[in-house]
Order: sequence, then structure tokens, then C-alpha cells
Amino acid sequence: VPKNSEHSRFCSKQGTLNGLVQASIGEYVAERLRSFGIDLTSQTTNRRLAYAASAGNRHAATLDMSMASDTWALEAAKLLLPRPWYNLLLMTRMPSCRMTDGNVVVLEKMSAMGNGFTFPFESLMFAAVVHSVGAFHSPNGWSAPVDFHVYGDDIVCPSSGALLVMELLRFLGFKPNDEKSFVLGPFKESCGADYFDGINVRPVYVKGADYSMLELIELHNGFAGCSF
Repeated sequence: VPKNSEHSRFCSKQGTLNGLVQASIGEYVAERLRSFGIDLTSQTTNRRLAYAASAGNRHAATLDMSMASDTWALEAAKLLLPRPWYNLLLMTRMPSCRMTDGNVVVLEKMSAMGNGFTFPFESLMFAAVVHSVGAFHSPNGWSAPVDFHVYGDDIVCPSSGALLVMELLRFLGFKPNDEKSFVLGPFKESCGADYFDGINVRPVYVKGADYSMLELIELHNGFAGCSF
């Protein structure tokens, strides 16, 4: 499926009943995360923390992963999850997929884009990694959403432990995106919001001249939201 105007990415079409169960599991996990200060219904917290890190509190880092859902290996899930949860995900995931050319591929990753529990569990794993580093770095640990927050693979955490967070993620098979991760300096980016010294510098992208009505409305709203 299209990721943007230049690139595509894989999206796995799940079986109908599998997808129903996956979405139910994902919603339960998202509810539990909310009780611990991690809200997956909004990107506002990540953006607020990124702004604060850029505007004055330079002690926070914004981290991003490359192909996070495509690098969630089965063994990483087995290592991080209690066995009953691991078995539940194993029973409801799609173990193989049929490519557009007809070939069947056995999947070594737990899930992918299109799976109903991918996003909440991805967020849960990244939050667990950040929380564990916080317990190592601070006597009182780090708490969400004051010290850190995750929204999928968008992570905001204290700079003091950011490099260790990235090392742990690499150990688990994930790939930190060095081009979109910012540990030091006045520029921070998270959940599509770009800040430099507390100023929103996210550009409005004009892609060609042939726009549908909905795309024109989106373009108008982008310009209207700019601060000049």
C-alpha cells in the first residue's frame, strides 16, 4: 500500500475472524495502557513533550523506529511477554501470507501492519523498554506521561537514557531511525510535529497541482494551522 507519494510498504490482509479477535485484544491492551498514563487515542502527549523538549527542556529525546511492525520478531515477543499472552497472540496471528504473485511465505514476525493488535502491543513493548531504562537511571524511575510517552514507534523519553533505550531496541531486533531520532539539540520531532527552539517548523507539502476536493480541504487546513 502507498506510504507516501514516493514509497510503498507492506500491509497484511488478515482473515476476517482473526482480525475481529485481534482488534478485541488490541483494544484491551490499549485500555490497560491508558490506566498507566499512555493514551493511544491521541498524538497530543507526544507532540506536547516534543515541544517542551525543543522550547526549553532540552533533557528529552524524540526517537523513531524504521519498519517497526515488520521487525517484531517472534523470539522478541516470547522474551518480553508472559507465556499465556504470547500463546494467545500466536493463536490469533496469521502464520503465513500469500503474496500477489501467488507464493506463500511463512512469517517469522509476530504481526504486521493490518493486524488488529500490532499497534497497541508495539506501543506496550516500547513502553516496557523505556520504563526498564528509567528504573535503571533514576531512583524513582520514569513515569508516563510526565517523563516519557510512546505512540507506536514514536518515543519521547529523557535524553539521559535515550542511547540505552536505542541499544535495547536494537537487541530486540528493532532498527532506530537515526535520521528521525533526536537526542540532543533544539530540534525535536514526534508524531508528525516538528519543533526547532519551540517553533513549529513543520512544512505544508504541496504535491502537484491536481487535487481532489478533500485534498484541497486538507491543504487549506495545513496552511490555516501555520503560525507566521
